[in-house]
Amino acid sequence: MEYGQIIGLKKKLKKNNTDALEFVQKLESTLTEFEKTANFPKTYSEVKQAILEYKDKLVNQL
Repeated sequence: MEYGQIIGLKKKLKKNNTDALEFVQKLESTLTEFEKTANFPKTYSEVKQAILEYKDKLVNQL
């Protein structure tokens, strides 16, 4: 693999991670809004925690 291809793949990966992070942040915001208006079961908290952990993982990859 040539150096230019590696750089191109790194840029594409970074963009994919950035797009994924943007999606997760929007999802987190939506969940927070729902959380303010309703009483959710424990399962909701587990889902939100998984999303936040995934967001942290994405942030660390950027």
